[in-house]
Amino acid sequence: MEALYRLLQMSISAGVLIAVILLLRKFGQAFFSVRFFLILWMVVLIRLVIPVEFSLPAAVHPFAQTGQAIVNTENLVLQVEAGDKGQEKPLLETVRTHKYLFALLWFDGMMAVLFYFIISSIRQVYALREAIPVEPDEYLSDWKRRHPLHRRIRILSHDRISTPLTYGFIVPKIVLPKKMDLNDTRMLEFVLNHEYVHIRRGDYLWK
Repeated sequence: MEALYRLLQMSISAGVLIAVILLLRKFGQAFFSVRFFLILWMVVLIRLVIPVEFSLPAAVHPFAQTGQAIVNTENLVLQVEAGDKGQEKPLLETVRTHKYLFALLWFDGMMAVLFYFIISSIRQVYALREAIPVEPDEYLSDWKRRHPLHRRIRILSHDRISTPLTYGFIVPKIVLPKKMDLNDTRMLEFVLNHEYVHIRRGDYLWK
């Protein structure tokens, strides 16, 4: 239970970091590079995946004071055990109950978010299955030759999307809006190169 409680604390700190990144993306995107945001998201991922916690020594802790200890649940239990024995059992039960509820809340939230993203991904994949292949012409064939990849890239068209997107990891697919003018090779070059970078970096898998 203590491990789950600490995991909850780590998740909350990661949530705060995510909120900060989202604010930076919204209001400071012009001042920071894409690589900077990618590094920040990797920090969040490491924070969420690796259950390692680092603590500062009491001498350098920002809230440490001479002769005082930082109070946590373990300190509270020790104080109760050293104090009034008549209040020990109710207070210990309260601490355990709160830790159990926090852990249960964290687990329920994790499962709800996981379920939401799984369902969203499945729905997206099924919706994009209606995309039709773009007939290869001289330009598309030349573009594929200039952008080799060990995985075969498919270029599709879909009438229900408004912006180009990429999905699929084993067989990556670049989906273009049906209303997009494929004869504008200059714009098409920018779009395909942009999606090609996403494929090479494995952004779909990271997401």
